[in-house]
Amino acid sequence: ALVRDAKAWADDLSESIRTVARMEAQIERRLDDYSERPRRGYIGPSTKRVAYAMYYNQWKEKVERVGTVNYPEEARGKIYGDLSLAVTLNPDGTIHKDQVTITRSSGYPVLDKAAVRIVRLAAPYGQFSDDMRKEFDVFEISTRFSFTRGDSFEANAQRN
Repeated sequence: ALVRDAKAWADDLSESIRTVARMEAQIERRLDDYSERPRRGYIGPSTKRVAYAMYYNQWKEKVERVGTVNYPEEARGKIYGDLSLAVTLNPDGTIHKDQVTITRSSGYPVLDKAAVRIVRLAAPYGQFSDDMRKEFDVFEISTRFSFTRGDSFEANAQRN
């Protein structure tokens, strides 16, 4: 009986060691994944740093120009609304991993889809300044868009 108890104890100990090794491997993979993530900065209408504010304003102007020209035909003169959107950009101004996300819907799928399409059409955007690149690998821009009665597309300050 004593030998059987010792064997069971050894088997339990071996299983515990394997379990700990699996958990350590999972933690190691998660740490590796985390360390490979880009350093992410955030830019919005209330950005105060000059380089970031200038970048946001240039981005906003380009999106508004492209958006007004590409206002959804099926919505012209009929559907208007506001929505919030976030887009993640690479240092070269391209969209990072195609990340364009509606964070608050307008309530009209045609407007939401058009906003995402417009942001993608307007890309690539300007390159990050050297200072921006030193600090972060990607930037997420969050803003509120309006499809207005004048059939224009406007980016507005978003209050969180």
